Amino acid sequence: MGFMDKLKEAGQKVADTSKDLTAKAGKSASNAKTNFELSNKISKNEKLIKDTIAQIGMTLFTNEPDFCTQKCPDLVEIIKKAQEEIAADKKAQEDLKKVCQCPSCGKEIDEGTKFCIFCGAAIDAAPAEVAPAEVAPATEAAPAENTEA
Repeated sequence: MGFMDKLKEAGQKVADTSKDLTAKAGKSASNAKTNFELSNKISKNEKLIKDTIAQIGMTLFTNEPDFCTQKCPDLVEIIKKAQEEIAADKKAQEDLKKVCQCPSCGKEIDEGTKFCIFCGAAIDAAPAEVAPAEVAPATEAAPAENTEA
């Protein structure tokens, strides 16, 4: 066998090996894609089961509270504590949203603000509970005293 024949034979082996590797890579990619699709399908069905069980639990908790309290008192207590915390947190959120009106420019500003962010006026720190009629006489009396001094 001559040099050229050996070279041709070596080239054929490389080509065959390349074809085998290409076929294996294609099969591996196909398997990876199928595995990914199956994993997604499994995850989707697991979520469906979890959500459905939660819905069953919510229905049972809503429609049969005595049964739930009897069968799962610890879990019912956890739910009640969480509901109380939610109510307190919602109230705290509402308190954060309280606004008042700037006496100078009339724009809405956050309650408790010391200066108006729109006009820069100092905001009186008088309690919000004080009625405007109670504040007015004190305001009118102050200028009269200043003129006498």
